[in-house]
Amino acid sequence: MDISLNPLYDKDPCPRVEIEIQNAPSGALVTVYRLFGGSEMVVQNMRARAQSAFIGSDYAAPFGVDVEYRAEATVDGALVEAVAESTLIPDPHAQDYERGWLQLPLAPASAIEVYWAPGALQAFRYSGAEAVEASIGAGLPFGFGAPLSRMQDISLVWHALGVDAITAVEKILTTSRVVLVRTRDPIGTPAAMYVSLSDVTVRADDMDRDSEKRLRTWAGGCEVVRPPAASIAVPVFTYGSVNADYAGMTYGDVMALRPGATYLDWVRDPRP
Repeated sequence: MDISLNPLYDKDPCPRVEIEIQNAPSGALVTVYRLFGGSEMVVQNMRARAQSAFIGSDYAAPFGVDVEYRAEATVDGALVEAVAESTLIPDPHAQDYERGWLQLPLAPASAIEVYWAPGALQAFRYSGAEAVEASIGAGLPFGFGAPLSRMQDISLVWHALGVDAITAVEKILTTSRVVLVRTRDPIGTPAAMYVSLSDVTVRADDMDRDSEKRLRTWAGGCEVVRPPAASIAVPVFTYGSVNADYAGMTYGDVMALRPGATYLDWVRDPRP
């Protein structure tokens, strides 16, 4: 049976897509990609050794757009199966363009709803690698470079309503320099983007006695960056598992299992 991919939208505790993989070749390395807006990237935490089926979550999916998910299964680096499925991700605030989400890239549970101020995107510029070279005999110099695609010097303004939301936003801002911003295209930014914050200014609270009506405003500069990766080492082999594999064997028995293998081969993969 062929590998299958089933993306399902869920909105609790924050908007996300649950991705279910079925019928993956046992032991294959399965990688799930997200494609929208002309760019493709690996879905965070969706690259794993498959045991036929597993489920992951995409917490960086954009709102209100068609997204294509693609799963690839590889064995020893060779592609053995691939499947793609498209899904329309509902917009949780289809009639409210001012609402969006901030979250820590590696901690989806940190996601908090915010409100974009009128004219939230106040300024930004595009940049790209470039070079201008003069040539002898040519009237004008030659221009070289990449397309202007990198957003820099972005100036955003947003609000949080209620003491709990204000506290959550402050925790995000003081925990990581890189945050995930999920918003709506009408404010002029990508629907989902990772940004590195520079200077963030906190404006005076609207001090309502009701803690749930307290409003705080932030204005910050940032630029679009690559999503961070978790620096986690997961041991594939343990002393116990290796000892169990070779229980009762002699040195000669072990060498006969993989004739011609080098010391480095055994270090990379100590399995029989």
